[in-house]
Amino acid sequence: MRVALPVDPHRKTASEVATMEFLRLNTDIPVQKIIAHDSSNENVLGFEWILMEFIAGQSLHSAWREMPMTKKELLVKQLALYQSQLFEHKFDSIGNLLRASCNRGPVDQESEQRTPRGPFQNSHEWLSVRLNIVLDEQDRILKKIDDEDDIETAELSKQLAKQLLEILPTLFSQEWSNRWAGWSVR
Repeated sequence: MRVALPVDPHRKTASEVATMEFLRLNTDIPVQKIIAHDSSNENVLGFEWILMEFIAGQSLHSAWREMPMTKKELLVKQLALYQSQLFEHKFDSIGNLLRASCNRGPVDQESEQRTPRGPFQNSHEWLSVRLNIVLDEQDRILKKIDDEDDIETAELSKQLAKQLLEILPTLFSQEWSNRWAGWSVR
C-alpha cells in the first residue's frame, strides 16, 4: 500500500493510477496491478492511497554494486526496450495522464487559478510553470520557518529557480520547443 502526502492533492494519486493503467494496457512494461485507490483525503487514513499487488524484489540501488557486469548489461538493454515502447505513444501536449472519469474531489479554486496545470504545448511552458511553483513554495517556507539551515536551503532553492527561469528562453525557446513537438522516436 502506498500512502501519499498532499503534494498535489487529488491529482498525484489519480495520475499515478491512470499512468500505471495506461502502461499495463499499452506496453509490456511490468507494472503492479491496482486493487483499489482513493485520490481524496476524505477517508479513514486522512491521506490519498493506492492498494496494489505486491511484487517481491530488491531495489536497483541496493542490488547494483553486487550485480555482475553481464546482468547490468542485460538490465540496461531491457530498460532501453521499455523506453522505446514509451516512445511509440505520442501525445500532443505535456501533462499528467488522467482518466476521463477522474473525480478529483474538492479543488482549491484559488490555487487552481494561480497555477496552470496543463496540458502544456512545449517544454518551455512546462518548465516555466514548474519553476514558478518552486518559487511560490520557497516563499511559503520562508514565511513559516525560523531555522537558519532551512532558511538557507529555501533561499538557495529560490535563487537557483530564478537563475533557471532567466536562462530558460535560451535552453527551450518557444520556437525550438514547437519545432520538436511533432517528433517521436520509432
